[in-house]
Amino acid sequence: MPDQRAFLGPALALLLALSVAGCTGDDGGGGGGAAGAEDVVETVVEARTTGDCDGYEDYFVDGDPVGSCEEGDVDPVVGGGPEVREAEVEGDSATVEVVDHYDCSSWDEDDVEYVDVYSLVEEDGEWLVEDIEFSETTSDDCFT
Repeated sequence: MPDQRAFLGPALALLLALSVAGCTGDDGGGGGGAAGAEDVVETVVEARTTGDCDGYEDYFVDGDPVGSCEEGDVDPVVGGGPEVREAEVEGDSATVEVVDHYDCSSWDEDDVEYVDVYSLVEEDGEWLVEDIEFSETTSDDCFT
């Protein structure tokens, strides 16, 4: 009969490897501190600019605060598109600024920059958008 202790070392090594792999894997969620909050905002912004809305409402506390994302109903992209800035995290709350531009070239004017602010909360280890404060800047500002 083989010595059971001979199997103990490899079994423990396998168990350790599996537990480490399980702890470091990406489950696709928005956890992970500031980077996780930024990832969630990036996903929401991308859905709004591409119309790829599969699972879109899952990134919000109470659904989408600005109406549903629908295929073909996209926000226009100017230049390189929206820039998601670094998250500011305080405990289980975060804010992320998204900088974008209005295209004023039709009026021979420079593009006008605006900033939307996303407020997020962390629930069960996942960042969710709680509110979006949209800039008061509009395309009318191309003329000022």
